[in-house]
Amino acid sequence: YEFLRNTVLHEVQHAVQKREGFVAGTTINKSAINRALDRRNNAMIDYNNYITSFAENLDTITSALPQEARQKWDNMLETNDPVTPVGKAIDFLANNLHKEVPINKWVLTGDRFRDIVARKVEAENYYREVEDREYENYRRNQGEVEARKTETNSRKTQEEIDSSNVF
Repeated sequence: YEFLRNTVLHEVQHAVQKREGFVAGTTINKSAINRALDRRNNAMIDYNNYITSFAENLDTITSALPQEARQKWDNMLETNDPVTPVGKAIDFLANNLHKEVPINKWVLTGDRFRDIVARKVEAENYYREVEDREYENYRRNQGEVEARKTETNSRKTQEEIDSSNVF
């Protein structure tokens, strides 16, 4: 009941603002958030595709490791026990073992991994920044401030309203 009541009061206040020519309310810019979300999702797809592809080739890659690096890899597997091929691929790359592989294309693959991870992290941060910014723009809009104040004042007595800062 309280939520519905507050929503009606909030929206009626916006109707009054419009009719009286005051600053109207606004909405959160969903299109900006959705563009940032698409960017984040595309980065995640690239990351997942890369890791999956790398995991599928991991046996071939690890077989090319020099003895010392192979021992390090075997020790990691015993210690960390990654259960899935993707988990193994992430461990392999995160521990820079790709640098030990004497095949140039896999060394380049490690650099590509760093680029993909950086892009994924940047896209996640950008999404959070856009979402926070758009919410803050909505929250600070004068019409929205006034509509929220209407909700708050509806729970006060007239005496409480008169003695407080209404706006």
